[in-house]
Amino acid sequence: MIDGLIRIQNAYIAGHKMVTVRGSSFLYGVLCVLRREGYINGFKVSGRVMEVYTNRKGLGLRFKFLSRPGYRRVVSFKEVKGMYMKKRILVILSTSRGIFSVREIVKSGVTLGGLGLVEVELVGLRV
Repeated sequence: MIDGLIRIQNAYIAGHKMVTVRGSSFLYGVLCVLRREGYINGFKVSGRVMEVYTNRKGLGLRFKFLSRPGYRRVVSFKEVKGMYMKKRILVILSTSRGIFSVREIVKSGVTLGGLGLVEVELVGLRV
């Protein structure tokens, strides 16, 4: 998952409209959230390969990984509500009900926490 998101981040920086990444179920869930939130145009899955279509309008994506293979960060619902206040940052969590953004969790009204996967920040790019 980390390799795929880094490839997407680099595609934004390089100005590519499409990038090919190796697929996984976690990456599929994260890409679904990014598409629902409008950070990417879409993606296509063919076997173990995913083609991701970027949504580049002078902006780039910066990923900060909250959980890594040696360190798992569990986020409570109280922390989720605090993260929701950060307007420019999208936080993606893996919960018992699937992979969701913090915005989706707070808007649904369900008190749900989970494993923090990644923070996504929109940044301006130098062109």
